[in-house]
Formats: sequence, structure tokens, C-alpha cells
Amino acid sequence: MKKQEDKDISRWRRHATGITMLFFFGFCGLLGVLPIPENWRPIDFQQDNAAQDLWARISAKPKMYLVSTPSDFSDSESDAFELTDTNEANTVETAVANASPPSAVGEVAVPHDDVIAYKSKDGDGFKRPVYRPTARAKQIWKGANQLGAPGGFFQNPCLAYDSAGCSRTAMDDFYRALDEVHQKRPGARAGVVALGNSLIASDHITDIVRFRLTEMFGESGQGFLLVDRLGKIAGRRARTGYSSGDWLVHTIIKEKPEYPHFGLFGVHHETHSPNAQTAWRLRGETLAEVFWLDHPQGGSFYLEADGKFLGRIQSNHPSGFRSRISEFEVPSDAKKLRLIAEGAKVIVDGVALSKNQPGITFDTIGIPAATAKRYLNTNQKAFDIQLHARDPNLVILMVGGNEVRDLAWNRLSIPSYKKQYAQVIDRLKKAAPGASCLGVSPIDVVKVIDGGRTILTRREIYDIIEAQKTVAVDKGCAYFNIFEAMGGSGSLAKLHEMGLLLGDYVHPKGKGGDILGEIFARSLLENYTQTPLPGRFTLKPKVAPRDKKAEVIEEPKEAPEQLKRGGNLDEFIAQLLALKQGEQERVAIGQFGGDLIAAQFFSDRIRQRMAERFGNRGRGYVSIGPFSRRLFKTGVVRHLEGSTEIIDGRRLLYGGAVSPVGLRTRMQPGALFEVTFCAGCTEPIILPQTTLELAWLRTPDMGVADLYLDGEPLLSLHKDLVSSDKTDIHFTKVRATGMEHTLSILVRDDEDLIPGTHSRNENITFVRRGHKGPVHLLSISAEIEQPGVVLDALGASQAGPEHFSRWRKDLLAEQISRRDYDLLIFGWDRVTQNARHQDIDRYQKDYVSTIERLRDMQPGAACVLLGPTFQGRVVKSEAQRRAFAQTERSHRAMAEQTECAYFSLAEAMGGLENMRKWEGQGWTLPGGARLSESGYVHLADQFTKDIFLLFDRERFERQRADAHEGLGPTRFAALNSIFNFFTEE
Repeated sequence: MKKQEDKDISRWRRHATGITMLFFFGFCGLLGVLPIPENWRPIDFQQDNAAQDLWARISAKPKMYLVSTPSDFSDSESDAFELTDTNEANTVETAVANASPPSAVGEVAVPHDDVIAYKSKDGDGFKRPVYRPTARAKQIWKGANQLGAPGGFFQNPCLAYDSAGCSRTAMDDFYRALDEVHQKRPGARAGVVALGNSLIASDHITDIVRFRLTEMFGESGQGFLLVDRLGKIAGRRARTGYSSGDWLVHTIIKEKPEYPHFGLFGVHHETHSPNAQTAWRLRGETLAEVFWLDHPQGGSFYLEADGKFLGRIQSNHPSGFRSRISEFEVPSDAKKLRLIAEGAKVIVDGVALSKNQPGITFDTIGIPAATAKRYLNTNQKAFDIQLHARDPNLVILMVGGNEVRDLAWNRLSIPSYKKQYAQVIDRLKKAAPGASCLGVSPIDVVKVIDGGRTILTRREIYDIIEAQKTVAVDKGCAYFNIFEAMGGSGSLAKLHEMGLLLGDYVHPKGKGGDILGEIFARSLLENYTQTPLPGRFTLKPKVAPRDKKAEVIEEPKEAPEQLKRGGNLDEFIAQLLALKQGEQERVAIGQFGGDLIAAQFFSDRIRQRMAERFGNRGRGYVSIGPFSRRLFKTGVVRHLEGSTEIIDGRRLLYGGAVSPVGLRTRMQPGALFEVTFCAGCTEPIILPQTTLELAWLRTPDMGVADLYLDGEPLLSLHKDLVSSDKTDIHFTKVRATGMEHTLSILVRDDEDLIPGTHSRNENITFVRRGHKGPVHLLSISAEIEQPGVVLDALGASQAGPEHFSRWRKDLLAEQISRRDYDLLIFGWDRVTQNARHQDIDRYQKDYVSTIERLRDMQPGAACVLLGPTFQGRVVKSEAQRRAFAQTERSHRAMAEQTECAYFSLAEAMGGLENMRKWEGQGWTLPGGARLSESGYVHLADQFTKDIFLLFDRERFERQRADAHEGLGPTRFAALNSIFNFFTEE
């Protein structure tokens, strides 16, 4: 009996799931026909065609999505890069020109205001492709990883601004051409002309850039090809034809060339006897443009395609030299194009091959040993004609390696080189006014000692790169620092250790060039994807504050690495969110500190990154002083002349009426101070308002100074003006239309001077008479009246928090409260320089006191304390290591004591053991004593990355909270409740 019961029980258990499902779907069907609310019906049988809809939903194939991983481009099969390199001359990587590009899709561009939409052919918002590396590209990138190449260092400056931020960058002309090619618009073509030295001539770097572009966008022809190699037994034929017979080669490198009429290409091939010929392989091109030089003794030549006669060209025997271009139509199925000279003295530069389809053409024009000066030796008319004929969308200028050696050997000076480099860029822009221009730095340049056992980077490379970058950006060009991208100082020595450097210690072997080309290509294509579309467009739709469901925000995959919450940081993140949603107009950041802040590089990078993400509110605070190269880089030009004295607050034992950076400028009668903000900016169509505010000190012996805005008289400064009943400080505010303005302050040298009563501001007139005396200026700030972030860098070199505590607290409080900061960042670390001998307790007390004082001056502001940086000479002994560790601990303790968030700069640098890498990357100056510009930039990127991650997390959490608030009863919620009811035990 018991056995039978067990059998019956097992049968029910065996079918329990089926019975449960039967009841479940039966109940669902019952709900589908009952007169209950529609959202409670899992299957709505009361609607027409309900049965057909149900079957369609059951039988339909599920939607499938391709999932792409983050672009780390790693290959899990192997971490090794094959280093064997034969350096064969004719090795060419084949790109399938017409294949579909292996790319993903970037963000959508949406127009705003009343500007015509940047649309695709079907009228939808355009989506930029994202570079996805092939297997071969991944393999090459492993070599870059072994080299220690960080990539990046691609600077694409903004050329025009509007209310939404940057509306035009230096690379937009080229990027727009890529966009049109990607959309396969009829006649679309993106042409590139790369001009340079032997690195361009070998095409070992640029060929990879060409392949990556054609992989993504297709090929519109091989572009320009030489007659043959420049040397009879050396060089590659990747970008040349195959000649036979007697040809002579002439280049611009010779001091006295036989034919001083070189154009863009810098080379002539001249026939020495009849029937000399050359042939080029075709890949479906349908147009051939022959560039040749006509002259009094010129001969004739003709072209054939697979033996078929295409046409003959006869010299006109002009009285002088004439650059000529002759076009020939080529059958699309032809495999070989041949040029046959019928006599001597035929001079040919080369041929440009094009297809009648959207795609890329990439010309490499390089001459071994070429310099910027050599390209200035070309004939300007011929140069202009040939470059204009190539009609590029991007011109690349890659020179400088030879100039580094010239500078080292005292054959060149930086001023003369900057002039030469600027003249070359001017010539390029004149001949191709519709093209973007891109300057590329030299790769690592070394000197070899000890018989080749020691390879050292030449220090002069930093001077050349700085000169190039300054000129390029000033001329409206982008700049790619391939030296830093490949690893900076010591990278060529590393390439030598990998067996990828030729014996001349100058040129990489083939695979070494491939690595550099991959670095170049990725930096370019990543910048293409990240750059907003040309015109007044934003990368994401503007979402109305009320429509919180319109934008789906993904949960951040990372957490901040160094930045620890505290000090009202959540409130600051909330303010950024309000700014992003259009609920707030201004977010202000004040950075206080020593060398880290005073160097400007750290602050400039954070300002740039914040403006890119949240909008540009202007330059902010600037101290009064003479011309500063570092300020000049951000569009601020200062000029100070006459009898002046800059009072340095660091030398004051107590008191001191100074600015927050510890300075005050005393201007005697006749002295002049001028400052220009946004120098060289391209004004947007709709001009914003800019507010300039001058802070100055009223003293008993004060004279009179007249203010001028853009050269026009504005008002007078004198001791009878009062703006504060608390202190002797005065603030003069000026509003003007547009972003670029010059404010001039001229101290009167004549008591009876009567400049007039004209003023831009109503009810303000000039003082007719005044006391002759000095005028004391403190600072000036500029803000653009548009939504965005403004950041003030208030750093004093070689100063610590103890200096700040000595200065007049009432004046500092009024100046700082006037700026109305939402975030205070503290970055004093002078103690690190002398950690063993510094009284840590005293330092900590001064630091905490200064932080508390600043927070009292700016109540409600969030705060972040930056940890100390370390430098090479700090970590040479165990005692110094312990001292630094103690300093790091003291900074963390101060952050906790003052309730500020903490960001460890030392950990962001990778710890003490990572200092060698920083020196190798060029992130410190030689010897590791100080950070280099790229080192400051790297730290700033780490800091802003953590800020952005906190912002993204907060935005995601708010979206999730809003979504939960809006949930109501749905059919799926009901279905889940029913299922749980039937399956509960």
C-alpha cells in the first residue's frame, strides 16, 4: 500500500511543472477575456486580430544586436608582437577599397537654433563611424604596447565659439569631408597631402594611416605617385612607379639644383636618353593626372594603359619653366599605366591616380633630409598650382627631425625656425584655403655615445616641438605630438632594443614604422569621433529639464580611482547636473596652491576638459603683470610698460594688501597695462556678452588712471570712487559684446590732463583734474555670459599655505567672495621639496588653518585637497621615501580634518616606483626635478576623469530614481505577480 502511494506521489511531482504552466496560461487566457482594465490583461483577446498578433509575437525571430566591447583593442590570443623585420622595400599591406568599413557608430548630431540640419541622405541625424581595428591592426598595437606608447597627444584647437561651446575646430574641413565620404555622397572625396622628410618618403608611417582611413571610408584612388625611387638601389616602391632607361633625379636638397623650379613635390625625374619609360600599377583608377615641367629644351611623351594608346603630350618650348598638368582618362579595367618619353630632357614629377567613387586619396610627398627651410626654396607659383590641383581636405606637415640636429649643432636658432615653419604653413594655407592643416612633431631624435651602447634623446627636440606647436596653433592648425605619443624620451632606444631601428639610429625599420603609423592613425581617428560635428551642433540632443525620460543614461562601468567623496562634493556634482540640464547658468572653481597651480598647465587642462563637457564660461581670473607665454597659449596677452613695481607677498612677514596669488602691481605715472582676452578667437555668429572686472586698491597717494576698452576711452579710476564700505578695494566692471577685448589702464602723467567726458557707460565721466600719483592694480577677470564652467588658477610659485595666512584677510575675503566659487581645490605641496627638514606638524597646522579660512570666505563651497607630487630627487634614499610617505599621510589627515574630498596625485602618478616611467614618458623634465607640460596634463586628465565618473554616477542614479517614481501597474508587473503566486511552495 505504501509503495503504491509513493508511486502516485511521484507521478504528480513528475508533472508538477506542466500542471503549473497549464493553470498559469489558462488563467492568463481568462484574464484576457474578462472585463478588467487593459493593463491587467497579459493577452488581450478583446481586440481584433488578437489570435494573429499572438502567433506573430510567438513565431517572430528575436531582435539581435551586435555588442562591441570598449576600445582597448587588445587581442587575447597573444601579448607578443612579432619583432622579426626584413625591412623589404616592396612590402605593402593591402586594403580592400570597396569593402564595407568595419566600424561602429558614434553619437548623433542634432542641430539647434535656426541652423540647417547636418543631415544624412535619408534625412536622419548623421552618425559618425568609430574605428574598429582589424586583426592586423591589433597585432601592430601589441608592438606599441611593448614600446610603452600611450598614444593620444592630438591637439585640435577650437577656431570659433557659439552659445553651445565650440562650433568649429581646426580639423573640421577634413572631418566634414570624411562625413560626406562615409555617407557615399556623389563626388565625395577626402584628400590628404602629407609633406615632410624621409619618414614621409619611406611611407612606413603614413602607409598605415592610409590603410586605416581606406578601411573605414574606402579608396578614391592611389593619389600621387613618383616616377621611381629617389635612389637607384634604395627606398621603397610603395608610392612610385617602375622605371627603365636613363632617368636623372633632381631634388630640392641640393644647394644649387639644375632646375630651380621645384613645386610641391620637390623632385624632378628627367630623361637622359630617348625611350626611357616608367609604369604604375592600377587598382581601378579612371583618371591619370601627369605633373610635368615644360621648358625650352623639353621633349614629348605619351601614355599607354595595358598597351592601349591614351594620348601624347608635346612641349611648347616656352622661354622659361612652366609647371604643367595633363589629364588622361583610363579604362577602369586596366592593370598598368605606362609613360614613354620620346626623347631626352623630358621632366616629369609624377602622376596622380583617381577613381570616380567616394573615398580617400592620401599623397605622401617626402624628400630625405628635407627641412621647413628647404620647402621654402620651392617656386611659390609652381607650389601653389600643384597643391591647388591636388585639392586636399587635409595637409600634413611632418618635419623637424633634421632641425633638431641643426639646433644641437648650432646651425639653427628657434626664432628663425619658428619663422620658417610659419612661412611654410602660410604657403600651404594660401594654396589650399579650404583644407585643414595638421602639424606633426618629429619622432624621437637621439645621440649615440659609447660606441652605440648608450642612446640618449636630444634635449633640443623639446624646443623644436614647442616652437612647432606654438606656430601651428597660432595659425589655426591642429598638432599631433607623435614624440610623446610614442613614449617620449627614450622611446627610440626602446625601439632599438626591440630590433626595429635601422643602423643609422634615425629611421625605424618597416615594422617599427608600422607601430608609429598605428599610433598616428588611432590618435587621428579617435579625435575624429570625439570632435563635435562642424557647424553649430551638439553631440547629443538638448533634453528639456522636464523630459527626464527622453535620454537614457547608461550606468557607469568604472568608479573614481583617486577622488574620494567629502567636503560637500555631492553638492558640487549636483550643481554640474543642474548646469547640464539648463537649470543653472554658472559653476565656478577656484584652485589655490603653489607650483602645481602656478604652472597653469594643470589648471588649463582641467578648464579645457570642463568646458568641453559643461560649456565655456571664459578665462576667469588673471593677475596683473607682464607678458606671459603660458597665458598666451590660452588666448591671454598681457603687456606692461613704464615705471612699475610688482610687490611680492611671499617676501612680506605680515600684512600685505595683495591679491589671492600674493601680488600687487604699483604703476607710476605714465605706466601702461594692457590685457587682451580670447586673443585670436573667431567670433561666433551670435555674439555673447563678456564681463571684465578689474580689482584695484585705493590708497591715500593714488593718482588717476584712464581705462580704455579696445582703444576707446571708457572711464577713470581715482580715489573718490567707492565700491566697498569695508575695505580699500574697488571693483570696476565693464560689459562688452563679443569675446575678444583689450582693456588698457594708463596712469596719468599730468595733473591738468583733460581727456574729455565721453564714456560708454551712462552717467560716468572722466575726471578732469586729478592728483599725480601711483595706481595699484590687483587682478582682472573675464567671463562670457553663457552657461558653462569658469576656473580660476590662483597659484603662487614657491609658496606654501603659511604665506597665504600672512596676507590681509579682509582684502582676500572680499576678492574671493566676489568670485563666488562652488568648488575650492587646494594644491600646496611645497613641503615635498624638503620633506626631511620640514616641520610636518607646523606645515599641517598652517595648511588646515588656511583651508578653514578660505572655506569661511566662501561658505557653502565644496572642497578637494590634492595630495603632494613626488619628484625624482625625493626618492633616492629610504629616509626620503619615509618622509614622503609621512607627507602623504599628513595630507590625507588634513582632508579628513577639514572634511574635504581627497585626490592623491602620487597614486595617480602610479606610486614612487613609477617615477622612471614618468621620466621615460617625458612627463617630467630631464632629471625628474619637475613635471613637464605633458605630465601636468596627464594628472589633470586623471582628476577630471574622476569628476566625470562621479557626475555620470549621479546622473544615472537620478534617472533610476525618477524611473521608479513613475512606475505604475503594468501587464508585466501583473504577470510577474501571478507567476509568483502559482509557483510559491
